[in-house]
Amino acid sequence: MKHSRVWALLALVLSVLAAPAVVVIDVDSDHADGIYRRGETAIFTVNVEQAPEPATPNAPPPKEGRTPLAEGSCSWTLSKDGVGSLGTGQQTLTGQPFRVEGRLDEPGILRLTVFMKVADKNVIGLGGAAYEPYELRPAAPAPDDFDAWWDEQKKLLAAVPMNPVLTASEKYSTDKIAVAQLTLANLNGTSVRGWFCRPKEPGKYPAILSVPGAGFSPTGPAVYLGGNWLSVNISVHDEPIDREPAWYQERYATGGALNGYPHFGRESRDSYYYRRVFLSFVRAIDFLTSQPDWDGRTMVVVGSSQGGGSALVAAGLDPRVTAASANVPAMCDHKGLLIGRTSGWPRLIPNPNASEVITTAGYYDAANFAGRIKCPVLVSVGLIDTTCPPTSVFAAFGAIPTTAKRMMVFPKMGHAMDPQFGRAQAEFLEAQRTAAAP
Repeated sequence: MKHSRVWALLALVLSVLAAPAVVVIDVDSDHADGIYRRGETAIFTVNVEQAPEPATPNAPPPKEGRTPLAEGSCSWTLSKDGVGSLGTGQQTLTGQPFRVEGRLDEPGILRLTVFMKVADKNVIGLGGAAYEPYELRPAAPAPDDFDAWWDEQKKLLAAVPMNPVLTASEKYSTDKIAVAQLTLANLNGTSVRGWFCRPKEPGKYPAILSVPGAGFSPTGPAVYLGGNWLSVNISVHDEPIDREPAWYQERYATGGALNGYPHFGRESRDSYYYRRVFLSFVRAIDFLTSQPDWDGRTMVVVGSSQGGGSALVAAGLDPRVTAASANVPAMCDHKGLLIGRTSGWPRLIPNPNASEVITTAGYYDAANFAGRIKCPVLVSVGLIDTTCPPTSVFAAFGAIPTTAKRMMVFPKMGHAMDPQFGRAQAEFLEAQRTAAAP
């Protein structure tokens, strides 16, 4: 009996040791809100742990069952939001947390990047400290003719009949909401494509436009807050929106027709891909505000990443927008690299000598549109976001002239949406709806 208990215990130990595990590098700063005064020392605490593999792909490793790693070593680098080096080091792991200290003497983001090689894979942990980030501003002003040029583009669009085509969708419609595929005419024979959702109950409703994140995939309709809105969600591409996933994957894959689209035509403001995209926001707003059941007051734009930048663009481009919500907005501060800062996605300017692209960038920077916003705005930023770096997001936020703006800072968030922001956005939208109610 004694031997059987020993073997049972040994089998249990071996099964635990054999269980798949991943290495996790977790970084915390000594300010829970991630905000620091310039010149103040930020103290990062780094934990390197083994964690059970997540139950499903792409899910984060579970918090339970983690054990400190007491062998091996890792390296670390401090930088200005990924630009340059403010210090480097090596750390031998002992099973205990270790600390890294740094500081900035100017507004900006101090980023700690911790690297470790595990079974030929790179494991990375990130920490961020925001130094007086609300003082950040765009790297360059908007072009002198920014407003005049975009006014001319809107006039060109206005000369194109909208020609809305609605195709009812039995698949998505419910007993309370009528859903239809929507096509609208845009410049040069192109189209705006998306979904339109309308409450079946007669009444007057607020309107909302949503724009997706980057990429190319099939989309479905977006219903907000129980369907008490006239809602349109559009694709940024003039392509079908309901094909099979493989069709989109092929066109977006390396060598596909839409691979690299954020840089298409960037050598000129007239040929850049987003000229048609930005005008599609205006056209969608044309459609929503022309509906007989629109309340005549409320026109909100929302989105994340590419869609978040688009929300800022739409709010600055079209005065009919009455509120905007932008989660981790992209396309901000394109010219950051010209002054030694990081730029937002899609890193439009390849190098400081690309003069034609630099000229184009000024007309398509979400930060320049942000400087023209007059309505309430809700924005979020992740201090360890490497896709839409916080420096670029804070620069755009700082350009917004209205005081009716709110930034939600998530110190340990990368390129994602925190559930807290989701709840705050729902409250923000509901506040817009009820404020406009007669």
